[in-house]
Amino acid sequence: MNRKTGSIFITCIASSALTFYLFAFQVHEKSILFPLLFISCLLYEFPTLVMIFGYVASFSMYPLLERDGLIIPYMLTQFLYLWGVPLLYKHAQISYNALAFYTTGLLGVIIHGIVLYLPQIMPSELMERLPHLGPLLFAASSFVCFSLTWLYLNFYLCYHGLCSKLDQEKKNQ
Repeated sequence: MNRKTGSIFITCIASSALTFYLFAFQVHEKSILFPLLFISCLLYEFPTLVMIFGYVASFSMYPLLERDGLIIPYMLTQFLYLWGVPLLYKHAQISYNALAFYTTGLLGVIIHGIVLYLPQIMPSELMERLPHLGPLLFAASSFVCFSLTWLYLNFYLCYHGLCSKLDQEKKNQ
């Protein structure tokens, strides 16, 4: 198996894992770690995608970690991720889109701020009626990123499947 075939195989596994996570009935927040495992294997193929997906995957687990009282370790690891991963990429000489990565980090900080200050902004009777508004914001914003990643991986697979089919037809002629 050559490098291109192996890359397509891992992309296919990552897409399948993400499909199961997105469209399965009643998944747990920490189930995103399984698709993250395979998407992380695509580091040299899609470096910016891996960086953003890793940040959003841990971001999506915030309500679970908050329930367990792990907010301080969570914030520390998010900060280290935003600060340390670009340094690791630079050391490993992997090119990535810094603007996309830091924009995602900024959006994460904004959503954290909205959720943390939501009880002070909203009237108390509304917050009593809608107690799960904060976790819903985390889930909805994460779902958008996960869905876009899923679409990107599937388009990548379809494109490379079509290209390899066309190459094979050229060889047969």
